[in-house]
Amino acid sequence: MKLLKQILLSALISLSLYAGAQKSNVTTAIISLRDNDLKEAKKAIDAAALNEETKNNANMWFTRGEIYFRIAVDTTTNGYIMRLSEKDAAYKALESYINCLKTGDEKKSKDAIKGAVAVSAEVYNIAINAIDSKDKSEQELKSGYNLALRNFDLILTVFPYDKKEEMKKSGISENTINKNAGLVAYYKKDYPLVNKYMGKLAAANYVDPDIYIILSKAYQEQFDTATAIKYIEQGRELKSDNPELINEELFLFSRTNQGDKLVEKLTKAIEGDPTNAKFYYYRGNTYEGLFKNNDKRTDYLDKAESDYKKSVELDPSDVEANITLGIFYYNKAVPIINEREGTDNVKQKKKFDELDKKANELLNNALKYYEAADALKADDTEILNYLKITYAQLGNEVKTVELKKKIDALNKK
Repeated sequence: MKLLKQILLSALISLSLYAGAQKSNVTTAIISLRDNDLKEAKKAIDAAALNEETKNNANMWFTRGEIYFRIAVDTTTNGYIMRLSEKDAAYKALESYINCLKTGDEKKSKDAIKGAVAVSAEVYNIAINAIDSKDKSEQELKSGYNLALRNFDLILTVFPYDKKEEMKKSGISENTINKNAGLVAYYKKDYPLVNKYMGKLAAANYVDPDIYIILSKAYQEQFDTATAIKYIEQGRELKSDNPELINEELFLFSRTNQGDKLVEKLTKAIEGDPTNAKFYYYRGNTYEGLFKNNDKRTDYLDKAESDYKKSVELDPSDVEANITLGIFYYNKAVPIINEREGTDNVKQKKKFDELDKKANELLNNALKYYEAADALKADDTEILNYLKITYAQLGNEVKTVELKKKIDALNKK
């Protein structure tokens, strides 16, 4: 029995010395950090972090956070050299502060939250830089997406501890992180992840058109048009006059042959806000789309023309509306021009003259709106091309040549 007691006593002494050694590593790390010896501090704290005896020690995790944070932001040559082998220093710092908070140690929690908030900005910037497509190969971008999502996920774990919303004060909100993570997931075509991040925002009726557009596109790409429309309609309820949402809704209703339903919605929107030029523009666009699907309904064209004109009347400075109305009149002239070209101007002179007059009236109407757009957006080659083509159809060779020279000169710049 004496021998057994001696063996047990030796084992206990051994364990005590081992645990003491690990606590000593934490102490060494603290002293080394104080003395700006980051290399020694890192060596000591890494040893302590790997050990079972100290893995739940709040002081150890907090110290590790402080050391890796210092490595992440140290602007000295030594700091730069250390970052070459510790590119994840900011991530490890944040991870350490969070692990400190998980221990529930109230004495360390206040400082750990401060550390987590401070280093989160660094972790966030690293994520954003990782998804910047400039000068990156496809493989580098894929790796960047994974790194960004990993960083965003870690930042999200800070918010439950941040009761005083210090993160928001530093410019990082939970909504922003979820949106950015959702965008990255969309770039990766990881649809369940898109729904995880963006779906959370949509469930909270977060007012940001991008959320609903991305969710809609993700479901369109999964051939779930019904859910795609649902998200666009939710976005429109929150932000009824957003042009991107309206455009997406136009596309979806057109794609699913529900133009009449969209006309109905836009008509209600106009009744609620009769001075909103864009509502008339979008309804005109919808009527024109309905005509393309059913060219026997010429009344759709009349309604489109009326709405386009009302849109320009309410907002004469809208370049897009002026161009669209110019294109509308030019397109109306095309079939008349084609019929005129097939008419003998000697044997069928009366008919030829009537067609020529109708075509020229429409072309001059087109010119009116193209010129208005040109006055609003000078030297735009797209607008100048529209003008050139219309003048050519009117037989004005001088203006046609003049515009061609101007376009060529602009293209050479």
